Parts: sequence; structure tokens; C-alpha cells
Amino acid sequence: MSEQEYAEPTTEQLARFLVVYIPSTAGLDLSPDVNVVRHLLETNDILRQHALRHHRKFQDQIKELDQKMKAGQLPCQFIRPNGKQCPNYNQPGSYYCGLHIDSEEP
Repeated sequence: MSEQEYAEPTTEQLARFLVVYIPSTAGLDLSPDVNVVRHLLETNDILRQHALRHHRKFQDQIKELDQKMKAGQLPCQFIRPNGKQCPNYNQPGSYYCGLHIDSEEP
């Protein structure tokens, strides 16, 4: 994602992102208070810059995933009855291959 495309989030948006992103990344079951996180971001510039790096990386990953989905470069997301993932690639614009495209939720 280029500099021009990245829109820096507000402190409120960044705090909400961190509340969801950091515990899930660390595998922890935490529920930090958004107000506490927002206060920390407002008072600690080093923490804010670090959080912005995480946010930017996440945004880049989402954009890459979207591009791969549109190009048909992702594994089909269908899970077979035996628990294994379909070995085919997705149809462009879908997360499923041509055999399982009807499995996609509307």
C-alpha cells in the first residue's frame, strides 16, 4: 500500500483496532478497555508509532489477500467432510473454486 493510499486512523480507531488485534495476535484472552488504550496512545508517542506500524501491516495484509482473491491465487476455502481443505484454487472474485462456489454465503 503506498503512502498516498494509507489513511492514518484516528486515535479512537487505532485504540479499537488494538483492542481486537493485539490479544488475538498474542493468543491471549484479554479484554482491554478502549478508553485505557486510547489514553495510552494519546500520551505515549512511541506506543502510538508502534501501533501505527501494526495497523499499516494489517492493512497491507488485507489488501494483498483481496488482490489474491480477485486474481484466483488463494486456496479454495471449502473444507471437505474428512476435515481437509479443498486442494483447488479459488475462482477469481470468490473464496471458493468452481466446484464449491455454491458453498459461498451470500
